[in-house]
Amino acid sequence: MSTKYFCLASLLVWGCGTEKEWLFEENIIIPEVFPIGIVLVDNDFIVSDPDNNRLVRVDGSGNILKEWGGFQRPMHITEINSTVYVPEFISDSLKVLEEDMIKSFDIDASFDAPAAIDINESTLAVADFYNHRILLSQNGQISSIGVECHEDGKLYYPTDVKIYRDKIFVADAYNNRIQVFDKTGQSVKIIGWKEDIAVATGIEVFDDQVFVTDFYGNRVLVYDLKGRLKKVYSDQFDGPTDILVTKDHMYVANYKGGYIAVYRKE
Repeated sequence: MSTKYFCLASLLVWGCGTEKEWLFEENIIIPEVFPIGIVLVDNDFIVSDPDNNRLVRVDGSGNILKEWGGFQRPMHITEINSTVYVPEFISDSLKVLEEDMIKSFDIDASFDAPAAIDINESTLAVADFYNHRILLSQNGQISSIGVECHEDGKLYYPTDVKIYRDKIFVADAYNNRIQVFDKTGQSVKIIGWKEDIAVATGIEVFDDQVFVTDFYGNRVLVYDLKGRLKKVYSDQFDGPTDILVTKDHMYVANYKGGYIAVYRKE
């Protein structure tokens, strides 16, 4: 088989690199769940189900093992040492799920529809959707990144945020791109503006790669840290909202389809 034919036939849409591919493995169907956020805890998934105002614990076959109700539209979640941090879009607040107990998680800031949260050591970041900003808490000091605008360094309905090393990666959803900031709030990189992303909904940064879910485009785009497009995956998705990457697997939550698409390293 020629190199040209292999590149056209593979899941890779653009580019013919020598790195290993992510190959589709299966869809994990979760009945009556519409996932937005996804984390792994003890080999099970915990998924936010905002339409049903709950978190659910799901095994690898899609069986719901446990659910926690009473949330008010939980969105993109994060997990630290088996504690799950939950932004509530409707209540404008943060919660934690710890040892099966739901507790308030307060910081000295107010939100208007928090859509995502991430924590890395002493830095906490929250995507403040209707305020078009990222709120940062660093060693207890609160600062803000972004204002409503389409210019570089500004945000327009951010939906997800990830802290990676000393940078803040933001899914700048309706600016159709990813923005990278330093911890002082300075914009240092714009990613994805060439690829006609419809809505940049979810983001993951793993192993020096940036993974982006394009909700209306039904695809996942993969970039390096310099913003160079490496791969596009465009099958098996139906409203992808979030992405979780491990050494061997890539998991994509699909809101419209109600399933998790599973890819493995070749």
